Amino acid sequence: FWDRMGNKYTYVLSPMLYSVVFILCMEALERMAYYGVSYTLTSFLTGKYGSWSPELGSVQAASWGQVGTAITYVTPFVAAIIADALLGNYLTILLFASLIYLPGLLLIALSSNSSLFSGSFPTTMLSIAVLALYPIGAGGIKAGVSVMGAQQFHPVLHADQITKYYVRFYMFI
Repeated sequence: FWDRMGNKYTYVLSPMLYSVVFILCMEALERMAYYGVSYTLTSFLTGKYGSWSPELGSVQAASWGQVGTAITYVTPFVAAIIADALLGNYLTILLFASLIYLPGLLLIALSSNSSLFSGSFPTTMLSIAVLALYPIGAGGIKAGVSVMGAQQFHPVLHADQITKYYVRFYMFI
C-alpha cells in the first residue's frame, strides 16, 4: 500500500496478534499505574500511610490531585499537535513515556522511601513529579496510543478488525 507521498506501508494479516496485543497490554499497565497513583495520592499527601509524607492539609492534597488530573486531560491536545506536526505517534509516545512519565512515577516512588533522604521530606521533588512530570507524561501518551494501535490495521482490508480493536482498547482502559 502506497500513500499520496509515495510512502510504502506493509501490513500483517493479523495485526491484533503481532503488534496490537502489546499496545493493549502496555495501555492496561499504564492505566493501572496512573489510577494506582491517582487513587492513593491524597491519602499519601496527607500522611494517612505513615509519618513520612509531606503532611499537607486535605484541601491542599486534594488540590494537588485535581490539578494533576486537569493537566493530564489538557496535555493530549498539545501532544496531538506534536505527534501530527512534528514527531509522529511513535516518537511522541516514546518521548512522553520515557523522558516525562516514567521519571515522574519514579520520583513519586522514591519520595515515599525515607531512607533515601536525610531528615526532611522532599516536597519540592514530589511537587514536580505530581504536578508536572506525571500528569504531562500521562496526557502525552493518551493522545497517541489509541491512534497508533489503529494504524497497525489496513484501512480497507482490516476494517472489521479496527472496530474490534477499539472495543478491546476501551475495555483495557
